[in-house]
Amino acid sequence: MFIQKIEADIPVLYKEVPTFPLGIKDAFDELYSHFAGRHFYGISHMDDAGNVIYKAAAAGSAVEAAQYGYNAFTIPAGDWLAEKVTDWMSKIDSFKDIFGQLMQDARYDPTVDCVEWYIDDVEMLIMVKCR
Repeated sequence: MFIQKIEADIPVLYKEVPTFPLGIKDAFDELYSHFAGRHFYGISHMDDAGNVIYKAAAAGSAVEAAQYGYNAFTIPAGDWLAEKVTDWMSKIDSFKDIFGQLMQDARYDPTVDCVEWYIDDVEMLIMVKCR
């Protein structure tokens, strides 16, 4: 575990995945077809009923989100507890456990959505916001 500093808010546009975990790949494929070359993110939180609310996201402005029919969201700047995952495509089943470990840290801020930051096809960061 390490601290990942995000220097400035990151505006994203997203597609919500109402059938989590089904539909995640389709949502990212759709975003990638429009926004290849940008950073991609998975943004999630649990609702009051314990269901995961998941957003497949790409870096982009609120103007672009409206233009292309997506919603806008902002990943806040600040310190994030993070774990790097290499060869992440073969380790998707481990994401839940990694998030669980990060959420046990006393610095975790449960009021902010969790983030998967897909650096490229090999490396990604699993992150939770620090208080």
